[in-house]
Amino acid sequence: MVVFTDHVLDQMADRKIVAREVMSVLRKGRIEKDPVWDGGHGTFEGSMRHYVAGRDLTVRVALMNGRLGVVVITAHPIGSKR
Repeated sequence: MVVFTDHVLDQMADRKIVAREVMSVLRKGRIEKDPVWDGGHGTFEGSMRHYVAGRDLTVRVALMNGRLGVVVITAHPIGSKR
């Protein structure tokens, strides 16, 4: 299961990123930043990167301890200043 937070949905709208592109990053991308434990949220968080729809995207996700699925935290094009 993939969950999109309200925060990332707002970012995606601002950055003109659609869910299909994020899913492509998750399916076909490479790990950009190994997951690290975030004790404050009780999650492992990491980043993936993939070239999709004419641009290089990074997607940051949280893996919830003991649950299947990921929570998409942020998504942005590489080189984006927003």
